Amino acid sequence: VSTSSFPTSANLLHLYLRESFTLTTSKMANKLFSADLLPMKYYHMTSVAAAALVPLSIATSPNALSMPVDLALAVALPIHSHIALNYVVSDYAQKISKHPACAGSMRLAVMGMTAVSILGLTKLTLNGKGVTGTLKELWRPKAV
Repeated sequence: VSTSSFPTSANLLHLYLRESFTLTTSKMANKLFSADLLPMKYYHMTSVAAAALVPLSIATSPNALSMPVDLALAVALPIHSHIALNYVVSDYAQKISKHPACAGSMRLAVMGMTAVSILGLTKLTLNGKGVTGTLKELWRPKAV
């Protein structure tokens, strides 16, 4: 038996890396044109919105401009959390239970929490001191 017919470890490594790179790039190309990226796009958009709105809301809290900023935060923050929690469900639902209804029921619970959060923060903004005003109350000294 000739040893030249057996692949060397360097050849095997080269083949493995070439195949891995080909699979990875083709998966990335498929993902770039799929609808799977849409939630991630919204997730990043809500991250940028929160990064811009939180300092703006702190700066404009006792002002007329604080209500639109608080309304935007009342929607952006729960949607950001909703998308992130859906990724958590995708990753861990199968580890909890192999039953397909487990992931569905978890997603339904996440949807319910998101809806309640949006409604509650919107009500707080429209009928109360707003999201920012309420959070600022946590750091104000209480009157005795």
